[in-house]
Amino acid sequence: MKNTLILNYLHFSSAKIGAKRWRNISNEIIKYRNIQVLFSDFDSSNPINKETLFKSNYFRILDRVSRTFLEKIKYRLAYWVNMAFGKGTPYDKALFDKKQVLKSLVFLFSNFKFNELIVSGAPFNLCYYAAIFKSNNSKIKLIVDFRDPWTWGEGYGISGLSEKRFAWENHKEHYCISQADLITVPSESMKKFLIKKYPEYVEKFYLLPHGTNIIGTNRNKTENCIVDFIYGGTVYPETFEDITKVFDESFDQNVQFYCSNNLQFEEVLLNKKLTDGIVVNPQMEEYRFIAELCNSNYYLAFFPERYKDFISTKFIEIIALKIPIILMSPKGVLSDFIESNNLGIHFENDILGRGSLKNFLKKPTEILDYNSKFDISSYKWSTLTKELIDKIEEAKPLSN
Repeated sequence: MKNTLILNYLHFSSAKIGAKRWRNISNEIIKYRNIQVLFSDFDSSNPINKETLFKSNYFRILDRVSRTFLEKIKYRLAYWVNMAFGKGTPYDKALFDKKQVLKSLVFLFSNFKFNELIVSGAPFNLCYYAAIFKSNNSKIKLIVDFRDPWTWGEGYGISGLSEKRFAWENHKEHYCISQADLITVPSESMKKFLIKKYPEYVEKFYLLPHGTNIIGTNRNKTENCIVDFIYGGTVYPETFEDITKVFDESFDQNVQFYCSNNLQFEEVLLNKKLTDGIVVNPQMEEYRFIAELCNSNYYLAFFPERYKDFISTKFIEIIALKIPIILMSPKGVLSDFIESNNLGIHFENDILGRGSLKNFLKKPTEILDYNSKFDISSYKWSTLTKELIDKIEEAKPLSN
């Protein structure tokens, strides 16, 4: 059995989304490979161990909203340090971790003798460091997983970079792709973009969609559910206006938001004096949120332009639980997927769409043609991982 090293910034014990994808895949990969995982200590309660953890040098203050005067001073100081001494975006969590990562990779390669190295980004500097390691160890297979868009995205401070800093991110992206034997992405739109930008590497790009381990459902019948509408995840600032305009009147329905930016979202609602019927909760552990989902009638989501073409893990889980989806977003791959498979209703984020959604929220009606028999089996992590292993076997180590 071959040895595989997985390099993931967040420890698999983390509740953050950056840990979830490869935590699930790694649970399946062990059927086919001996695996070792290298994490940072950024969001881990485990003691530092040079075999499994490297020390992250990222300023944690940059990863949260600063509220007090002291926090804002600390934030500006940390930002200044990253801009003064770092290249590219100052919001890449692995910005100053090159030495620690490469040292850990060399140590693990000499002791674990891995044949394959899988790295997941963001943070994308982690992918860059793995590519550097690959350049000195051409016989290993390097699999790079882009969970999010890199240079063509808006996150991680990319959209606000100077021309010089953006050029550095472009250089790293190209270098990673040139060194990798396989590039995996979770959406068809990301794959199409990369093929257009890097046609010389078309054979490297592979669609590895988000999946689920949910089989069947213990969801309550509609008449027994106590929550009318539920949402879990980030409430994106670009959607604040849509949400406040939709909820600008009193509702009798029970609407529950479980979000990572709950304090920021609560502040928006309070400023607009929109608190009736809407309950904002902090993000909770996955298993607890699944229980809340099973007690809800509809999954209500507001998505911005930048995510209209992404079918996230959360949506796959919602579909597996057979919960109708109510989506407000620009028209895209996500809305087409939901509507073409009769998995919910889509409202565009314009005046007409907001009015229609508002009416639906006031008097929710049963979605008569909801497709409760949608086949989720192709999105099971066991199926996706087996297909990934087959694809890795096909890839030949490249000498770049």
